[in-house]
Amino acid sequence: MNLSQSLIVPNTAQGRDWRLVLVTSLISLVGVIFFKWQIAEIVFLFFYDMIFIGIATALRMLFAQAGFESFFGGLLVRAFWTAGFLVLYGGMMMLLVAFTLSSLNLDGLLEGMKPIKTAMYFLAANQLFGFLFGYLANGQYKQSNFIGELFSTMFYALPIVVLLIVVVFPNSDYFGAEHQNVWVAVAIILARTGIDFIALRIKHFISVAVQQKQRNL
Repeated sequence: MNLSQSLIVPNTAQGRDWRLVLVTSLISLVGVIFFKWQIAEIVFLFFYDMIFIGIATALRMLFAQAGFESFFGGLLVRAFWTAGFLVLYGGMMMLLVAFTLSSLNLDGLLEGMKPIKTAMYFLAANQLFGFLFGYLANGQYKQSNFIGELFSTMFYALPIVVLLIVVVFPNSDYFGAEHQNVWVAVAIILARTGIDFIALRIKHFISVAVQQKQRNL
């Protein structure tokens, strides 16, 4: 079994891989169940994970070579679209921060954030591992289209932002320490994981359809 076929190394040519999703979900569940993380800490962990995903997507867009003969072929076009993605994605993250600061009770949050620092490092390493080994070392960048990378990440991120803004933040009064319910936190984590896997399956079906169409041409 070579590197590209390994069950351990992700394939990120079509965006996020189920292994990367699994790491984020497991870290969040362990924190909530065993370390009593609060809802606000989970939200911030999601936020940091989305920042790392955005950075990884920008790198994948720059290195995506489908349709180009080399890294420098089309580099200016890829750089332009990558900059546009960073502006759009960054604006969405700022909107999420604004809702977080105005909706959640952040008293003592800095102290409460200390336990998730290690988790943040794991999530950053998760994305770095996916980019280096699941994208570059596997040669998946040769199959990847930079526009596809942009849309796959935005397609994933928008439902997560909607989940937080529409469901979590309006009910933030019930997420204080005195109302903390571990199952509410677990439900939020599982909802995010469900969105992840649905997005992955849809992207898989689209990828298969595109490849089939290319074979028929």
